Amino acid sequence: VVDNLSRILVTSFIIAAVIDILNYANIEELLNEFRAKFFGNHIIVCDYNGLAEELMQKLRNKGIKYLFIVNSTEKSAKLSARHIPNLSLDFTEEKSLVLAGIKNAKAIVFASESDVDNTLGALVARKLNPNIKILLRLKDEHSRKKAYIAGADMAVIPEHLAGLEMGEFIIKGIKAGT
Repeated sequence: VVDNLSRILVTSFIIAAVIDILNYANIEELLNEFRAKFFGNHIIVCDYNGLAEELMQKLRNKGIKYLFIVNSTEKSAKLSARHIPNLSLDFTEEKSLVLAGIKNAKAIVFASESDVDNTLGALVARKLNPNIKILLRLKDEHSRKKAYIAGADMAVIPEHLAGLEMGEFIIKGIKAGT
């Protein structure tokens, strides 16, 4: 009786431990890491925000593969719920970019709100893949020169571009007499 009782008790502890491990492990994140190993000729998008959403829609419409790296489990969960491939990692670290398949990627876009993180990410990306196209989102004009020194192929300030487009619209309206 004691032997059977001890077996039941040990089995219960093992089952509880397995359930606890499964609850603790993020299965979706593990699947995303596994999928990323097989990516190639894809675009890596670092961070998720409005700009990244628009970019993703454009890539999706053209049938181009993409993978997000986000530094927030909350953002990762939202993307995973939409079945969007992503990794919840720090995109300024070499191991994160390697895990995202930077050596086989066509381009990497640093879309974060932080000029420092985007520029640092570009520096790391250029070191890992000298041939990759590197695009950065910036908030400050003074960061643009640093971004190009870090290895960026293109550095844009969305607010600047929006201002230019709005200005063109106004000028066309004035010239047309409207």
